[in-house]
Amino acid sequence: MRKNLKQIPVRCKGNRYLPYDRLKTFQGDLKEMTEANAGKLKASILKYGWVAPVFVWGGDYILDGHGRLLVLGNLLEEGYSIGDLPVVDIEARTKKEAAEILLAINSKYQTITDEGLYQFMNDMDLKLDDLSIFELPDIDFKEFESEFFSEDAEAAEEEEVPEVPAEPKTKRGDLYTLGRHRLLCGDSTNPKDVERLMDGKKANLVITSPPYFNQRQYSFWESYDAFLLDMEKVIRNIKSIVKEPFAVCWNTGDSVTDRLDIPADESALFTKSGFLYRDKLAWIKAGAVLSIPRNGHIGMGRYFPALAWEPVLVFTGEKHPEFELSDIGEVNAFFKNVWEINQVVGSEQKKIGHTALFPLELARRCFLAYSKKGTICFEPFCGGGTALIAAEKTGRACYGMELDPGYCDIIVSRYVNLTGDNKVVLNGKKVKWES
Repeated sequence: MRKNLKQIPVRCKGNRYLPYDRLKTFQGDLKEMTEANAGKLKASILKYGWVAPVFVWGGDYILDGHGRLLVLGNLLEEGYSIGDLPVVDIEARTKKEAAEILLAINSKYQTITDEGLYQFMNDMDLKLDDLSIFELPDIDFKEFESEFFSEDAEAAEEEEVPEVPAEPKTKRGDLYTLGRHRLLCGDSTNPKDVERLMDGKKANLVITSPPYFNQRQYSFWESYDAFLLDMEKVIRNIKSIVKEPFAVCWNTGDSVTDRLDIPADESALFTKSGFLYRDKLAWIKAGAVLSIPRNGHIGMGRYFPALAWEPVLVFTGEKHPEFELSDIGEVNAFFKNVWEINQVVGSEQKKIGHTALFPLELARRCFLAYSKKGTICFEPFCGGGTALIAAEKTGRACYGMELDPGYCDIIVSRYVNLTGDNKVVLNGKKVKWES
C-alpha cells in the first residue's frame, strides 16, 4: 500500500480529539497574519507536522491555535489531509473569563534577547538557517548575525580563543607543565591520576564546575546513582590532596527536567567526606535565557520560574582561608553572596565547542576571595581552561585534570596565547607548541 505523501502527521496528544471542521473560531478579527508569516507557518507545519494541541473552551471554541488552523485549512484545500486534532479543554466559567484567558495565552509578556537566542541555538544545535521559517519580532536578524556569526564579531573578542581540534595532539596520560601550572589528560575519579598530577603538592583551593548529569553531549551516565558515585570519588580525591586552610568552590546546578536536586545531593557527599559547609553563592546569569518553556507555563496559570541563577557551593576544613589584604578593594566590590556575572556566550563557546563554560570572572572572584598569591588550586574538571587562565591572571597556580584530549589542546593553546610563551613541558620534555 502506498504511503500518502500529503498526510500531515500529528505529533502531540490532547485530552480528546476533534476533526478540523468541528472547531469554531473565538477571537474573530483580534489578530491578523501577513502572507509572509502564513508562508512561514505553512513551511513549519509541512516540516514538523502538527506538534501542539489546540486549546478550546465550551466544547469546541478555539482559544489558541487560530493561525495554525487557518493555514491548515489552506493546506486541506491544496489536497493535504490530517487526522483528528488533539485538543486540550481549558476551564472557564463564563465567555468573558474565556476571553481573558485567550488574551493571556496570546500576550507576549517577555522578549527574546540576542544573547539568549544565541545560547538557545548553541544548546539545541540550531543553525541560523533553521530560524528562517519562524517569526521572532524581538530579534533584528541583521544585527544578530553581525554580532554572533560574522568574522568581525569574532575578532572583537577580548581573548582569541582557539578552535577545538579535529585531531588532538594530546594523548590520554599526557602531562603538561605550563609555567607554574600543571595539566594532566586524565580522570579525576582515579586516585593514581590525581596523585600524578599533584606530584606530592597539596592544594589550598579547588575551583570547578562539575559535569551536568546527562544534560550535555560530553557527559553521560547510565543512571543518576552512577553519576553520584563518580562525584563521590572526585570529592574523596579532593579530600586527599587539600591542606588547611582550604576552600572548595563547586559551581553546580539541578535538573528540573528530571526533578533532581543535584546541589543538595552533592552537598551531602561533601559532608559525608568530612568537609564543612560554609556558603552558597548565587551566580545570577546576566543575559540568561529566560524564554525556555518553563516560564511559558505562567500564561497557563502554572508557576514554573525561569532558570536565571546557579549555586556555587563553598566548603572548607576547620580553618577558613584568608585573602590578600591588597585585594580588599576588589573583594569589597562583591561582598554580597549574590554575584551577577555574564554567562559565556558568543564566539568563545562556539570555538571551544563546550556549551557549559563558566565565566572567567566567576573563577577570578573565587581566587581573590579564598586564596593568596602563589596558592595551588586543583581543578578536577578543567574543561576549556577557565580556572587555569584565571590563575595565571591572578598570580596563582592551577593543577588541572581534563579527560578530553581536545579540551587539553584548547587549554594549552589558551595559555600560550595569553603568555606569549610557546615553550611548554610535555611529559618532562620541552616542546614548541603550535596553536
